[in-house]
Amino acid sequence: FAGRVLYVDLTSGEIRKEFLDPDLIKKFIGGWGIGWHLMASNLKPGTDPLSPGNPIVINTGVFNGTPIPLSGKFQLVTKMSNPATQEMNKYTVAAGSSGSKRFAKMLKYAGYDHLVITGRAESPVYLKIIDDDVEICPADDFWGKKDIYETSDELSNRYKGCGVIAIGMAGENLVNPSLIITDKRNTLARYGGATNMGYKNLKAVVTKGSGKLRFADRKKVLAMVKKDMAKITKLPDMLEIQAKMSWGLSKAWRTHYPPECYFESLVGKYGCSSCPIGCRTVHEVKDGEFAGTIMQTSQFMLAPIYGRRLELTDYRESLKLMDVCNRLGVCFTTAAAMVKFLTRLYERGEIDETK
Repeated sequence: FAGRVLYVDLTSGEIRKEFLDPDLIKKFIGGWGIGWHLMASNLKPGTDPLSPGNPIVINTGVFNGTPIPLSGKFQLVTKMSNPATQEMNKYTVAAGSSGSKRFAKMLKYAGYDHLVITGRAESPVYLKIIDDDVEICPADDFWGKKDIYETSDELSNRYKGCGVIAIGMAGENLVNPSLIITDKRNTLARYGGATNMGYKNLKAVVTKGSGKLRFADRKKVLAMVKKDMAKITKLPDMLEIQAKMSWGLSKAWRTHYPPECYFESLVGKYGCSSCPIGCRTVHEVKDGEFAGTIMQTSQFMLAPIYGRRLELTDYRESLKLMDVCNRLGVCFTTAAAMVKFLTRLYERGEIDETK
């Protein structure tokens, strides 16, 4: 454990650091266990989701920042602004998870296991957390002007080696459901609080730390890690699994998404911190109308799944659509469903180009 909880009030600008109660660790361990407790402690009954009083609670897990395999995920807890998950006009507190390359471990290295964000900034901001240097910074040069990838790239260049979570123009405009992208590679989608970040005028959170985590027995931990890594590296190649899932479900898919397109477009793969699997792949459209498009963050198997549903006849179109959704910060699954819904209404003559 890093040992502290960071509180940031975007309305007043107050920044407060408190020690993490050891009793909470014994009761809830960490992650969203403590996250739920912090949410309950800071959320008043009847609070509207889109209001300054609705906290966004970001939580690292016990193993974040260690070499223990598969420990790159963190959690976000907030009261969701989308009533579609419950009866109309009834809202729920929900938690979402995201993998990360740097964001979670850098938050812990900076000295914080949990981050509680309340209030609402008067104008667009991003939150910078670099060790004890915590600052609410203006984000007018990002808001409405830069997509998620551009924002992440620029902040990563400003603060070398940092972790970044960011929203796109969908979150800025309170679109439900929008999403957060972590370190340009993983998503916090429909239950991820992007709309709440947009309401708070919070474009991004940057984390960077120089601290270290202590172990009671470092040698024992490293011996366990070595043993587990040896097992994990013997698992089937994730690329092969994704490829088979992409084209193996029906002959109809293979017509427009042949096996070759997976490896022809593949330009890289990556995993989260402390993860050797690398389930995220990067694909580049190398020719045609959308040449130069690089689809990252999503997984390729979504291309044939939703391409088929949308009756797209070229896998390049699916990759382009995924890239557009990710850059704007809108959930690709929901966007594809809405496109299909609107297409059917158009075909039935119930809407036209003017509606």
